[in-house]
Amino acid sequence: MAATISRQLDACNLSDMPATEASADSNGTMRWAEAQRSAVQYIPSLLDADDIAAVFALGAEMSDERQWVNFDHSSAVTYLHRGDMFGQRCPVVKEKLRLAAVAAERALYGNGKRRKLTFRCVELHRSTRNGGLPEKEHYDRGSVVTVDVRLSPEGAFSGGEFRTVEADGSVKGHGANFARPGDAMAFASHKRHHVAPVETGERFVLVAEFWTGEARVCGHRCTQRRGLCDAMLVRADEAQAVATDCFFALLDADALEAVHSLDGDDSPGSSGCE
Repeated sequence: MAATISRQLDACNLSDMPATEASADSNGTMRWAEAQRSAVQYIPSLLDADDIAAVFALGAEMSDERQWVNFDHSSAVTYLHRGDMFGQRCPVVKEKLRLAAVAAERALYGNGKRRKLTFRCVELHRSTRNGGLPEKEHYDRGSVVTVDVRLSPEGAFSGGEFRTVEADGSVKGHGANFARPGDAMAFASHKRHHVAPVETGERFVLVAEFWTGEARVCGHRCTQRRGLCDAMLVRADEAQAVATDCFFALLDADALEAVHSLDGDDSPGSSGCE
């Protein structure tokens, strides 16, 4: 059984309420008011059937991973980027998402200085009856572009429409442009968005957030932009290898050479550990 965190809101998102105009554009993100005026970018058929099958296969492989679930388990999130599993198992999908994010950044942010986007998180969202994202003021704080891809077949669920709150306070539904498996949407991450409750069936969506921090491979939605994540989640059978990698990553060149010489192996890339 998956180890889960049962709470209604992700702790990383508890502060995701309207940012100030001054702080909203730090780290390359879009100013709050501008984000609400921005348009959602539609990308029909971004993923094909083979891509979707690869994502579901990875989701099944990681089914025993730590997940986020809401209070009644009608919504769950699996963090596919942990340990770069997504990059290893779904490299074609990863590249399609990256290219979609780069194109959206150009369309949304204009022709100024380009941002170097990296993957902040890649999440597989599953919602059943009553599941969704009800917080209308929700936005992806700290990210630059978010890409959502529908994975569910046509007719697999009812309800569950993706909606945005526009600058005038009106709510806009995007279901008609998110109707087929593989259809995608890209939008400024600071634009308010939510998902109506699912009425029947299962709704599966792939969500990728891009930011200007370092690419993250920790099994959650990270808020640490640089360095080793303080809350990195590691499977028990991987703990020794990850600890060894982290130890050697922290050594400077002189210390690393000293460790190699103690082991009697000066070859590049050898850690002296088995």
